[in-house]
Amino acid sequence: MLTQTEDFGFMPNGSQQVRFEKFDDLADTRVLRSVEITLEYTKIGGSLAVDNDSAMPGTIDLQHTVNGGLSVVSGGISLLDFSFNPIGASLNAATSLHGVKIAASSGDSISEYNNTGLSDYFIFNPTNLTVSATGTVNSIFTSSYIAVGTADNFILNFGAFQTMGATGLGGLQQAYVMSEVQGFVTVTYHYDVAPEPSSILLGLAGAIGVGIRRRR
Repeated sequence: MLTQTEDFGFMPNGSQQVRFEKFDDLADTRVLRSVEITLEYTKIGGSLAVDNDSAMPGTIDLQHTVNGGLSVVSGGISLLDFSFNPIGASLNAATSLHGVKIAASSGDSISEYNNTGLSDYFIFNPTNLTVSATGTVNSIFTSSYIAVGTADNFILNFGAFQTMGATGLGGLQQAYVMSEVQGFVTVTYHYDVAPEPSSILLGLAGAIGVGIRRRR
């Protein structure tokens, strides 16, 4: 097999392109059998701070999600698997915190977010999380990964969008720090080596010789 890996890293919301070489069959001496695609990324850092500006205490739930996905930019290839689902098109990295108790407002202004540091304030620092997806491209699209003339590469795009939020009470003022994503895409070509013409001729000659001996 042949493997190519391209890294990416940026701060959502955003995207980055990665380029791969198509399979070189070396003048029909190699036969491409299957193409495997792997996407893996880690969401890193980020935070969500909540200030309760209501007169009511209560419990809140907090969540932080990064949704990342692959798409084809150019090259005429497909990322559909055998069930015709796109490989790595929607991969979620989600962390959450439930049932956090928060006090009523400490008396700070209700018209803006205030970092009081008191019991009406809470900061959520989600842990780093790695997610991955691997799939085999549907065999009807395998040939599109073979280089033909100058069409010898393809480009994929990885995009990521993050959401943060706190729910459970009214009057919540929220502020957040963006997280980063770091990861990679791997393309693996599984192939067979085609027998050389001389080997085929020798095999045929041997088979003919055996047939003659048997007839005699």
